[in-house]
Amino acid sequence: SLSGALELWFDEALKHATATFLKEATASVTDLRSMCRMWAVRSTCHTIFGTAMPDTDMAEGIAQVQVFHRFMFNKNTGALRDAETLEEFQRTRAFLDEAVRVGLAAARTGDRTILASLLEAMPGDIQAEERIDHLRPVLFRILFERLGIDGLSLLWALVHLGQDPDLVEEIAKEALSETGASSLATAVASEIQRLYPELPFFYRTTSQDLNFDTMTIPAQATLLFSPFLLHRDGRCWEQPTRFDPRRFLNGAGHPAHFVPFGIGANARRQADRVIAQSATVLTVICKTSLFGLAAQSRPGDLLPVFRSILAPRGRISLWWKSRAFELVAQRA
Repeated sequence: SLSGALELWFDEALKHATATFLKEATASVTDLRSMCRMWAVRSTCHTIFGTAMPDTDMAEGIAQVQVFHRFMFNKNTGALRDAETLEEFQRTRAFLDEAVRVGLAAARTGDRTILASLLEAMPGDIQAEERIDHLRPVLFRILFERLGIDGLSLLWALVHLGQDPDLVEEIAKEALSETGASSLATAVASEIQRLYPELPFFYRTTSQDLNFDTMTIPAQATLLFSPFLLHRDGRCWEQPTRFDPRRFLNGAGHPAHFVPFGIGANARRQADRVIAQSATVLTVICKTSLFGLAAQSRPGDLLPVFRSILAPRGRISLWWKSRAFELVAQRA
């Protein structure tokens, strides 16, 4: 019964998270990664759990959830059966229990959160700890489906836009004439997922022999698949290492070559959701702000480390101005 309202709730949380991001983006943004991480937490977790747990505590817990998710995503079925014995599982469960417990204590009838709505639907004779056991897996699944990893899609978009003021101006102009997300901002969000996919690589263990023409991959072999490498393959993309969002306006590339969340219907839905979310916030940012890389942002810091997530090598700083403030200053 909530499904029709959920997208509206998440849209509202995204607006509030973006507004908070802009308030915190003063003249100098000294740690862009931290700000993007908090933006991701606020845009997702407030709708799921509410706001009772401090955002900093939620961010620390979410980091643990993501470690567990990346760990389990690359495990075979046998490892999954023993998941409860793993330290990563126990830490994740402890955080989720605390998040649910704090959310339950603060929940009020009519709150526009998933936790409060589920609580209203539960029979009144269920004990407190049982409520947590019922709610934890449901909320974890929604969190897993919704949460962008560390807000890195926003971070990398701002890194590239911060080096291309003309592109920022184009998005700002589109925002004045279009409703919703700018089409160019959507192309930027797609290009960011091409260059910095949410899942840069993952692996699987074969359950049986696989035959491909003359090649046989035996059962119990480990297969590594890398969207990061596929997205930078010159056989699939023209000038693959170049940041060129307009390639997505021109329909470049084959859908099978663009798999930032992996393969399958769920992966495509996640990709569409993250791209739409990123495009919305980039449109707002470009329409309201002027920004660029600060002098202390070294070129080497802007390169991703090829690990389970594509985080930058060092701290990224930006200079930042409000367009409205700049306009007043020019008139003065």
